Amino acid sequence: MPPMDVSQAPPSTSGFRKRGELLFWSICVAASFHLAQGFAFSLSPAFSIQAFAYGQVESPYRRRILMEWVYRAYLHLHGAGIIHLGKRAITPEQQILFLIAFFGAFLTVVLTRWMIVRLLGHNTPFRWISLAAIYMLSAHELLITDIRAQFPYDMTTALFFGTGMFAAILRNRWMYYAAFLLGTFNRETTMFLPLVFLITSLPDDVPLRDAWKRIKPLVVLEAIAQILMWQAIVSLCEKLTGGHGKGMKIAWHDNISMLANPTHWPLYLSIFGFLWIPVLLYLRRVPHVRLRRCALLLPLWWLVMFYVGDPLEIRLYNEWIPFMATCLAIILSQSIRFIPSEEIISV
Repeated sequence: MPPMDVSQAPPSTSGFRKRGELLFWSICVAASFHLAQGFAFSLSPAFSIQAFAYGQVESPYRRRILMEWVYRAYLHLHGAGIIHLGKRAITPEQQILFLIAFFGAFLTVVLTRWMIVRLLGHNTPFRWISLAAIYMLSAHELLITDIRAQFPYDMTTALFFGTGMFAAILRNRWMYYAAFLLGTFNRETTMFLPLVFLITSLPDDVPLRDAWKRIKPLVVLEAIAQILMWQAIVSLCEKLTGGHGKGMKIAWHDNISMLANPTHWPLYLSIFGFLWIPVLLYLRRVPHVRLRRCALLLPLWWLVMFYVGDPLEIRLYNEWIPFMATCLAIILSQSIRFIPSEEIISV
């Protein structure tokens, strides 16, 4: 039986689809609102938002100037205006934290859903898996007990990095460079995007080992140019905010001690809300070569974050949330067979 043309779908089917879309976006708005509330009102600030907005925090925090500019503009426009909702008095700092968290979460779902639809088709029911992005953000930011700190730029990292990754997979250079440039001003973890660009530029029709032999020299030069561009932006951000500063001092041997502590193991397993486990087990079911190859960079990401960060800060994996949710949707689409209602035998 040939598939039904959407334009010729009966009114009942069309109405059902519209109600489904309305339900999806209603849930997305409600979940984003709920996450933004938790982020803005229940977490302890890692540093003063006022100090961050004016570049008065230590490096590397102060060189993440995109959100500095946003926060500074909002605080300048609203001054000390406090909003009262019921018994809650919301300060300007909490207002902008809430707005950034809400739109960051909402647009991350939009991005993830868009990629799922691009890869699986407009009518795929697995576009609902894009809502898992909010669950993963909540697992990283709120559903933790060790480090419950509020970093002003956290809720936009998934959006910028995910956009850059998906643009590289689709080989859309305009979108890629826009995400790469803006994302670098937001947080310097975009240093991995040139590697994503490189691995997604490999030929798709041969095994990975052979693909490396056939890579175009101009692609390698472009990736190197991106790394130099990244370094120039990071240096500019440091210059604009008063120099390199003391920076963070994290001893990797302390990180090894934390990694060996069994009481922290459940936290490590909870990265991506534990959903990395089925993605790892069934990654071979992802037929899209470029998407699947991006997963090869995750061990390198873990090593770098382990060396420069705190293992208890699982928020450092926010950047990969759209990728994880998209892979999960594709794995489910390859694993679940839908049986038409007329083929179901009633008992």
